[in-house]
Amino acid sequence: MKPTSASPSKGKAKESTHWHSGWWDYYPLVERPHRPLQWSQSSVIFSAHPTQPAVIARHFSSSKQFTIPSPKPVSSNQTSYEPPTIISVAPTDDWLFAYFPKSNGDGTGCLWKRGAQIDNWVVQEWWTFPPETAPVTADWLGAPREWTINNSGKPDRLFPKGFILPTSSPTLILVTQDYRVHICYYQYYQPNLQILKCPLGVTNMLRVNQASVDDDPAELVKVCLDATICIGYNVDFPIFIAARVRQHTVTTAQNTPFDPMDLTVPVNTGKDDQKQDGWDSRNDECIVELNQVFLRYDGVVMAIFVQPTAPIPIPHSGLVRMDFLTCPINPTPSEIAGSASPTKKIMIDKGKAYLALSFLDFEGYASTPKSQLCLYAINRRSTATGKVTFGHQLEATRTFTPSILTYVASHAPHLKGHLLPVVVLDTSGQWSNTTPKKLKEIAAGKVYMLNLPDLKDKPDWEPSAIHVPLNIAGRNLPLQAVPSPNGVLIYTTSLSSPQPITGIHLLPQRSYAGVPPLVFPLVLAILGRKSPSDICHCLSLSAVSLNEVVKTLSGAMNILDANNNGLKYGSTWDVLGVAVEVYRKRASLAKDQLKERLTTKWHTAHDICSIAACNMVFGNCADGDTYDLDAVWRLTGLSNWIVALLERIMKECVMFCDVPLREDIEDSQDDLFGPTLDDASANWEISPTLLHLIHPFALQNLITALKHVKRYHQYLKSMSVSAEKSQIAQDLLVDMVDCSGLNLEGLETVLDASIQAVEALSPEDCRVALASCQPTLTLQNQLSTIVKTITDQPNTLNKAALFIKPGDLVGGVTNLSIGTQKKYRDEDVVTKGVVMTQEPHLTCSRCGGVSNVEFDLQSPEHVSDRWRIWEKMWALRCVCGGSWVGGNDYIQVTV
Repeated sequence: MKPTSASPSKGKAKESTHWHSGWWDYYPLVERPHRPLQWSQSSVIFSAHPTQPAVIARHFSSSKQFTIPSPKPVSSNQTSYEPPTIISVAPTDDWLFAYFPKSNGDGTGCLWKRGAQIDNWVVQEWWTFPPETAPVTADWLGAPREWTINNSGKPDRLFPKGFILPTSSPTLILVTQDYRVHICYYQYYQPNLQILKCPLGVTNMLRVNQASVDDDPAELVKVCLDATICIGYNVDFPIFIAARVRQHTVTTAQNTPFDPMDLTVPVNTGKDDQKQDGWDSRNDECIVELNQVFLRYDGVVMAIFVQPTAPIPIPHSGLVRMDFLTCPINPTPSEIAGSASPTKKIMIDKGKAYLALSFLDFEGYASTPKSQLCLYAINRRSTATGKVTFGHQLEATRTFTPSILTYVASHAPHLKGHLLPVVVLDTSGQWSNTTPKKLKEIAAGKVYMLNLPDLKDKPDWEPSAIHVPLNIAGRNLPLQAVPSPNGVLIYTTSLSSPQPITGIHLLPQRSYAGVPPLVFPLVLAILGRKSPSDICHCLSLSAVSLNEVVKTLSGAMNILDANNNGLKYGSTWDVLGVAVEVYRKRASLAKDQLKERLTTKWHTAHDICSIAACNMVFGNCADGDTYDLDAVWRLTGLSNWIVALLERIMKECVMFCDVPLREDIEDSQDDLFGPTLDDASANWEISPTLLHLIHPFALQNLITALKHVKRYHQYLKSMSVSAEKSQIAQDLLVDMVDCSGLNLEGLETVLDASIQAVEALSPEDCRVALASCQPTLTLQNQLSTIVKTITDQPNTLNKAALFIKPGDLVGGVTNLSIGTQKKYRDEDVVTKGVVMTQEPHLTCSRCGGVSNVEFDLQSPEHVSDRWRIWEKMWALRCVCGGSWVGGNDYIQVTV
């Protein structure tokens, strides 16, 4: 209903305004099918188009969307197909399945394979489903091992999830309306998709190309209304399938069918047993059937074994959701040691499985419905003969009156800690118009963190609010949701409107012994190679201070460095990429000096990543003091970029010398003019660019790049003209270095002498400096020593050539335009070359940089194989770690 307000008295302030919702606003929860919603590991949100048979995708937190190409039957006859009812993305993030129902015929299921870019999806295979065999749910086998934080605060790997099958891609599991399970997989050296079908509800065993045997009578028809699949952490455990099944009998009338136009036939011709379709008296709407599914695959033959278990009786028919919850269990060292006994194998529970049933009772549609959540544990039991069986046990029941439970986050990472996020909406509320600032959003519900298995509120987790626009309060409720891959955000959408209303909300978080709440999710995202876009979004909010950002990034580095298995700076590059994304987002929302400072921060972090990438290709193309001349133009471009970066750093060094040391500022406060000096430097901050000189990872990479450029410069300079194929490149590099104002030999000597002192600095101070992308005041003294050595060393810097360029003296000439010139984009973020506007290009979703690496690899131009190998390294990721998006093929969709 629309918000209603009481008329305020004349001359008085406006009174509080109320809103409330009716039972019809929650009725879409019981309707089937729901609009599918998926949030992938690469931070892409997949959903169904509201009116068209298309899958739309949006890379969070971008505002742009792109479409997934539909299979040929759907694209050629869109009017006959409906929006997809199932969308499922593989845990490996490179496969996608969707089902498109047809209004008057067979529906179509489709598999897509992802390319190098997150918006590049290609139809791999499609097949049809008769209307009575349409899929009702889907899941995948083949997920990589997950990471978690153990009780001691250290990262730890979980057990594998589900059966481990030797297939060439993740295995797709479908449950269809005819109450069958479909196993869809690709066999090695076989191009076509293999599908094995087996009936549920009866004990059955099937192999490939073997006909199924159905024990049910031929006239008994089972229709699966809804189902959910459980893939646990115990490899020796089966796959569980819970389903709501409606069954009826179909009888064939033996007499001649009744003809209403034949007046000679008596009116009372039919009996109850002559009806062609009749609902069976055994129609079990108040139970949930459970099935165990075992898979065996030797690389050639796939076998499936189905065994039903005792069904779960439910209190009433108002079941709206079924969700399996899989929680891992880390065994103790004594249990692991005991399992290695040669005489007796001890079975260790590596995970716990629960089935959550959500109910909604409308009570005659006279008031708002009542919601309830029931939790059943799936237990393993041993019989007297030693045979292992499985059963269920009711663990807890909870009601949410007067609020209404709308969503259970069954795939949230919090299940690793036996915590369950649930969305509970209010049925009414109010807001006040007395505030000076007009409200745009109000709280319409909360996200609670429940403990498993008692379903009680976790006391140290504060619930987070669900906000909705003020103009739709009580209407178009956020009934559907999906958590982000790292469990810090939840994406909601409405179901009752043809135009879905979406929203992003924070999930409950808490601090662990003073550790910021996002430290552990960030650590797990980096270790699990998941996109941290949801975490970066939270850190870029204006409510989060820069100090909190630094604590989060430095805290994550502290944990990663302590568990790096001896690999020094193993995660530094990943954290720098996160810093690029966070500070770039904050810079886009800031103004004036803060915007400039934040922009310099993320540029500095990006430059450190780029230098490390440049060193890799120089190392590939170098043979001692010689370099591969087939890549001469590419290496010359990289050298130009490195020299330009060194010039910027040296300029900052010259300006840094004019600032007094911290001790000098403190000692001058007793002087008559001390306060003036202190005020002048109170707002001064060290330039982020100088981080290259004070952090060991950045400085070591800078020295390595400097040595490569110096050797490459000397190599080209020493070659004779007759032996040099690229005389222009030789002259360009020589002039560039000679006119830079830098003495590479002397600069290398100074920086080499400084690296030992920098590596001896406090690791914590270095982590804080890297997290803030700026040298801290605790590092100022050492930085001053390095800078003073550089500037005082004779013949190291030519300040006149460093600050005054020939182009600055004749700047007017550069503005002249002769003829039609091609328009350029920014420099290539990987190769540091030029990206033309007319050419295809890729765009980094993190830093916004553009590149041609994907298309350079397809170019017939002869280039060094060593250079090509280096370019292939960046076909999937930018140098900052961001995912690529196709620049020219990025299609916006209006929904």
